[in-house]
Amino acid sequence: MTQQGLLNLILANLPDNIVQAIEPKDIRDILNGVVNTLFDNISLATAAYAGPAGTTTDPGEPESNVFYIATAAGTYNNFKDSTGTALTVTAGELAILNYDGSAWVKQTVDMTVGALTSSDIEWNSLNLFNPTGDLIAGELINSTGGIQSVTGWSMNKLDVSGMIGDSVTWGNFNTTSGVYYAFYDASNTLISFDGWNPNPALTKTVTIPSGAKWLYIDIQRPEDTTSVWSNGIINKGTSLLNPYQPYNPIITKIDGKTIAGTGGTSYDQSLNTTDNVSFNSVSANEMEISGTIKTGTLASPPAGLISGEFWLDTTDSSTHPLLRRKA
Repeated sequence: MTQQGLLNLILANLPDNIVQAIEPKDIRDILNGVVNTLFDNISLATAAYAGPAGTTTDPGEPESNVFYIATAAGTYNNFKDSTGTALTVTAGELAILNYDGSAWVKQTVDMTVGALTSSDIEWNSLNLFNPTGDLIAGELINSTGGIQSVTGWSMNKLDVSGMIGDSVTWGNFNTTSGVYYAFYDASNTLISFDGWNPNPALTKTVTIPSGAKWLYIDIQRPEDTTSVWSNGIINKGTSLLNPYQPYNPIITKIDGKTIAGTGGTSYDQSLNTTDNVSFNSVSANEMEISGTIKTGTLASPPAGLISGEFWLDTTDSSTHPLLRRKA
């Protein structure tokens, strides 16, 4: 097979729409690099591609230079080097088994995909207050900025390392009296602190100082219940998020690669059984309609239908009516 033939084979077998841990384009780039490297190599420039190899493949004794591609981990007993030792392939390797005229030679490319960590994933949530993950019960920032363990208190711990110089605003933490907040660095050493009046009508805006890693905010005193922070908000910017949105992270990037789509826009519009809600368009593979739908026939459709309203047409069958929409 020619060099271009191999490149075409890779493209044909790794289209863009395969769902897997590593993007198909990345695999193609790696394999294309392998092919180009192989054909730049003098020993393989005239070698013929003999196909994929498994641990039980028997190539015999080729009459000319050939090479196989192997990915399965194990010992390839029929592919022996110049010392008579069988070649081995390890997990995560893409191996090229090349016959140079007298023995087999292995060339490899590391195909291991490392596990994603939290630092590889970027999130986007307008409300940064995450009571499930960031709330620390039994601790507080005291009047000197220190972290102190006291039963009944709770504070929030927010990672601000990516927001140096940005403004952050918080509010809706309705503790019964004053509390404190403080900035700490990555070694959990105090940088700065201040008091804060949690009057429900007030919000607090701060600028994230240089070197800050954590922003600690007292959000519950012993005399309070969890209701004082149940609608808490922390957001970037100089004004409080309005309307209220709960913490709802959306993954925007994985390992530096942007996820398709940018998300929708939030609207202060309630969803219940009495209000009407309007959207520009809605697409779905399936739709379930609950409640009572008006019924009628083509000759006598339901009274009071409004434009866009669905109704059931029982002209042909009352057991299996047709779903119609008022124009």
